[in-house]
Amino acid sequence: MSLMQILRQAEGEQSGQSSILKNDPFDDVAEVLSLPTSSLSVDKFDIVASYLNSTNEAIKDRDAPRVTWFSSLGPNFLVPEILKPDITAPGEEISAAYSPIVSPTSSSQDKRRVKYNILSGTSTSCLHAAGEAAYVKNFHPDWSASAIKSAIMTMGSFMVLLKKTTSKCDASKEDYIKMLCGLGYDERKLRHITGANSPCPKVSKKVLPRDLNYPSLTAMQIKDLPPINTVIGSVRVDFSWNQEGGNNPQISLEL
Repeated sequence: MSLMQILRQAEGEQSGQSSILKNDPFDDVAEVLSLPTSSLSVDKFDIVASYLNSTNEAIKDRDAPRVTWFSSLGPNFLVPEILKPDITAPGEEISAAYSPIVSPTSSSQDKRRVKYNILSGTSTSCLHAAGEAAYVKNFHPDWSASAIKSAIMTMGSFMVLLKKTTSKCDASKEDYIKMLCGLGYDERKLRHITGANSPCPKVSKKVLPRDLNYPSLTAMQIKDLPPINTVIGSVRVDFSWNQEGGNNPQISLEL
């Protein structure tokens, strides 16, 4: 019986919404199937079957998804106090629309033109993140870009939970400029970042990364660390707060 016949039988019996099939080693022809299906070689199928028979847990690898090897994993070498990565999105082997101006291989010898291509990299992952940002903006049109980023960072599960966003950390462009000035950036370097003349404001003390109202900050060392303050705004009136801290006696949290 072919893969298609097996799936049609399963679909008719309503015995499942998806399937994992043991593929005959001689059946190496790709087929369009009626159900979400993974077709495994005999040895790999036996590994999956052995795991299914040994546990009631549906998922074995709880680390997935993970940051791909060619991504910029961090830490943040320029500003170590700011966690990196802060937002991740699918960006490896993504099927996406493709420009007809260039070939799918970007080679001048390749004369083919396609409407879609499978791509990897920041150019594909940023589209997912932009979609998430637009989704939040739809529910909170008055939010700043910083507040939207805060919501995406702190909710974690993206589309499922963003409607239920309860808090945000906001920071303005001026806040970032003050921080960069505190790190020693002069007006020439600031111009490269902001695209405008951004003189450093006169302040009584340096504004450092720990002073930035950011949803996630990293302390390089705990000993003699000044307090880190974060202002968290509540989105809903009926929201209650709860704090959880670790067991390190050198760290205390106040809400």
